Amino acid sequence: MKIKLFTLSLCLISLSDAGLADTPSITNTPSKEFSWTGAYVGAHVGGLMQAGDLTLNPYPGPPPYHVAWNSNLNGSSAIGGLLLGYTHQINWLALGLEGDVGWMNASSNVTSGSAVRTNIDGYTSNKLSQDINGHVRGRIGYASGPMLVFVAGGLAVTSTKLNLEGYYPSDGAITEEASQTLVGGSIGGGAEYAIKNNLLVRAEYIYDDYGSVQITPGDFWQNRQLNLSNNTLRAAISYKF
Repeated sequence: MKIKLFTLSLCLISLSDAGLADTPSITNTPSKEFSWTGAYVGAHVGGLMQAGDLTLNPYPGPPPYHVAWNSNLNGSSAIGGLLLGYTHQINWLALGLEGDVGWMNASSNVTSGSAVRTNIDGYTSNKLSQDINGHVRGRIGYASGPMLVFVAGGLAVTSTKLNLEGYYPSDGAITEEASQTLVGGSIGGGAEYAIKNNLLVRAEYIYDDYGSVQITPGDFWQNRQLNLSNNTLRAAISYKF
């Protein structure tokens, strides 16, 4: 009887070992030898803050000239979008190229009028808004297993719209809209972690500087000088192929 029980136990242990060998791993946890090489696609979400100012250029005609009463741009907005890229790892060095697009609703309102702050010569509400931006950036980083610390820099593009709503005693209410695409530089950095072999999470900061550009609304209006930059904090999740 003891021999039969011993034989049955050996059979059960053999079957159990065979079953475990055939069962795939459900943890999929990255090892210390995790490689960042490969393409990825994902989504990002965060917050964007405008900075800079909007001023009025002198009007090429008789006075009075109008000035910006509050020139600072301080709008903010949530932002979300998509990203894709490719990373190549050489030992600890990670090199990559990434592109992204984001949608937001950031706006700032600058009021302009006569220098003495009266309504005798009229006043205008200058609403500057951004609704989309994008980047093409190179990345370089230090990879240690499933952790990557990186810096990134490259090209930034955004669409701007300037809505003018003015009231002038001699002309009444007047409106105008001027749209312009701005191109500038981008720099930033952050950290990324592989929580699974194919699942990456990231936190990063991005600074975009679009420099100074002139906006020409129309013959009736003084030209505007726009200096614009953006500060963005965002998180991202990506699938690595």
